[in-house]
Amino acid sequence: MNDSGINRNEIGVTASHICQHQPCICERSTRTNQFLQLLNRLTVASTATDYEEQVSATVATICADEILVSPLRLLWPNEFNEPKHTIDTIAQQYLKQASKSVQHLIPLSSLADGSCLFNSVVSLVPDSGVSAVELRVRTIIELVKNRTYYDNQFSNVVGPFNEAIRRTCNNYSFSELYEVVALGNALRCEVQSVYPYIDYRVEMNIMNAVYKPLDISALNNGRLIIFWTNSEDEVTTKRRSGSGGVWSPNHFVPLIRPCETPESPRRTTIKNNKVASIRSPEFSPPPNTRKHKTSFSLIEESLSNLETNDTRRKRQERSIENEQQREERLAADRLRKRSAKKNESEDQRQIRLAANRLSQRNARENESEGQRQIRLAANRLSQRNATENESEDQQQVRLAANRLSQRNARENESENQRRLRLSDQQKRSARKKL
Repeated sequence: MNDSGINRNEIGVTASHICQHQPCICERSTRTNQFLQLLNRLTVASTATDYEEQVSATVATICADEILVSPLRLLWPNEFNEPKHTIDTIAQQYLKQASKSVQHLIPLSSLADGSCLFNSVVSLVPDSGVSAVELRVRTIIELVKNRTYYDNQFSNVVGPFNEAIRRTCNNYSFSELYEVVALGNALRCEVQSVYPYIDYRVEMNIMNAVYKPLDISALNNGRLIIFWTNSEDEVTTKRRSGSGGVWSPNHFVPLIRPCETPESPRRTTIKNNKVASIRSPEFSPPPNTRKHKTSFSLIEESLSNLETNDTRRKRQERSIENEQQREERLAADRLRKRSAKKNESEDQRQIRLAANRLSQRNARENESEGQRQIRLAANRLSQRNATENESEDQQQVRLAANRLSQRNARENESENQRRLRLSDQQKRSARKKL
């Protein structure tokens, strides 16, 4: 590749510079320009016929400068800071449809120019002196250095890894899960990917996960939380030409804890008119999947309004029926439900399962300790009966599913959870020996 040499005196910058003091405008501009020169070289390399080799060669040249590639560690803020942070009001609405474990967090506004993933870090730590360009370069280096890991982990769902590398080498190009995870490794911290439950499918679970850094010595560097959102509301997004009525993200924002003061932050903003795009993985939907799906928030809203006239009428009728009438009604209900399950479409099935999960979760939250023990005992009895009556094939499928579930749980568990699990295993082993 032409002109691949890098002047160390021209480019070399220590990462500790970021955390020690707030850089002046001149220093920040110089640092950004230095990394912009590197990104331009990577962009040129990505246009070559043998772009994979050229990009790898350019990355190797950059990494030869130990000062330039010294670890970058940012000090994450503990909570929302009104003078420095701005709330993204559109992302705030989408966050209501994400996991309840993150709905208390605040989405911060990030510049929607195509580099919104890297701008998310800049908006989170605006005084660090780090730029989106520098973060993009460091992410490219991380992707090239650990290519095998990213290719094996995500290519089957997200798409070809080599195409992702090629795109990332271009400034203002969209990002995807490859870059989200690689950014966390480049910053030597955990990264939590949060995706709203809109038009959600089981293969998208990798979009809602915590990814630990490959360097296990960096586990104490905090956690970066990235939220997949859109610069427009859900209805507008689904009506957009070419969307097929399916919602997809086109923007990233960071999530942060609210401040602990009694007064809530009130500084808000409206997204700029320029729509930045990120690559939404092109999942292959299962057969019979309809385009328009009901989001989980709508299910919760419908279930919360159960006290209708029809419900009250049915309750009155049941209060006066005899035992025979009750048995006939239950038998008819079972037959009707069985028939409905056979004829339901995939989206109807997903809505029914989501409603069942929500109903069960609400029931568990309100049950007493005695009711909890009865429920667990009934579950154990049901599982034991099912295990005793299953065929050899069903047993193999169940065991394989259990192993996969346990492996996924172990990959995402914290260090404390791991120690507790190992301690429980040791206790069980000791009891068996006795």
